[in-house]
Amino acid sequence: MDRTSIFRIIMSIISLVTNGIGFFGKDFTDASCKRFYMVPNVTAMLSGMAVQGIIFIRTWAISGRSVWVLRFLALLLILDFPVQIFGIVYHRSPHVNNGNCKAKVLVPGDPDWNIVYYIAHLIFDWVACFIASFWLVWGSRMNHTFNLSKFMRKVLRHGILYTAAVSFANLYATFRIEGRILNSL
Repeated sequence: MDRTSIFRIIMSIISLVTNGIGFFGKDFTDASCKRFYMVPNVTAMLSGMAVQGIIFIRTWAISGRSVWVLRFLALLLILDFPVQIFGIVYHRSPHVNNGNCKAKVLVPGDPDWNIVYYIAHLIFDWVACFIASFWLVWGSRMNHTFNLSKFMRKVLRHGILYTAAVSFANLYATFRIEGRILNSL
């Protein structure tokens, strides 16, 4: 297991635990919530970024360590990470309700900027999935061995199925958030 996978697992565990503490907690005050409310969101974001790091490395490996894939995906991540950070931290304030602590939209009635995070995440996932699929199909055709069973084994071995699953989860979350925003207008 590489360092990126370990980081992702640790951040996921911290995110799940802190989300549980914030949601099920009954002893939060305004002051204690102010110190805590962004921890679950930020750790979940860092976990997602670690997953994108894994996807980046695997897509680059599938491409045969192509320089243009390396540069393109690196540029996409460099542009993508600030957008994701913005989507997580912009217009958030601590909210205490019956002793539990959550991050809420800063101004009631304003849109939830979390959608920006999910869309940025989704764009990277789909671009990486497309690039990896292109290289797998092109490589198979160039070797004159295009075979669905070998193709599927290669895709599963290099984690593109995982990429598609993460993309689908982000797409689902994006539509859920978008539906809430449209219903609140």
